[in-house]
Amino acid sequence: MNNRAFILFTLILISLIAFSCEGNGEVKKELKSKKTSKIDQSLNEDYYQFSKLYLLKSEIQGTIMLPNETSRLGTSEKPKVQHEHGGFKWEISVGPSFSLYLEDYGKQTNLIKNHKIKLKTNNVYKIEFLKELPNLLIYKKTLKETNNHTSYFIYAQKKINNITYEIKNKPQGNRKDIVDVMEKSILSFNSSI
Repeated sequence: MNNRAFILFTLILISLIAFSCEGNGEVKKELKSKKTSKIDQSLNEDYYQFSKLYLLKSEIQGTIMLPNETSRLGTSEKPKVQHEHGGFKWEISVGPSFSLYLEDYGKQTNLIKNHKIKLKTNNVYKIEFLKELPNLLIYKKTLKETNNHTSYFIYAQKKINNITYEIKNKPQGNRKDIVDVMEKSILSFNSSI
């Protein structure tokens, strides 16, 4: 009988240990799920006036968050992507004031550096950098002669699946509030794979 009691005790002990480990795994999964949902919630709060656009049909293996009808741009237009099949350039627009221009630069990684050099050699505009990050520039241009015409610009490079994309706004520039919205969109540009 001692042998049976020992076996029964061992089985009960093994069952308790197994149950304890299983419960621990579920607690870990639940904690991980809560942490992930907090990250998702934070992302949703940051982009609550944006909608995700999948770019696979346009030959980019990525997604980008674009302002929707609830944003301060106030446009109810759906995002449009202009791209020639097999080409290296894209225009992503939402309404008349929001257009981002993308270009495939392959493996090049010095786009920001080259753009800054180009800006510094300009004799027509005074350039003031408002934000300088390793992969993103926000700056304003003011005519040197009259000192009265100011436009805001954004320029970025983003690597998606080993392809470096140049991203910029229109050559005439935009208002500062639109460039701020563009910055959020550019920062959200990520791989979909």
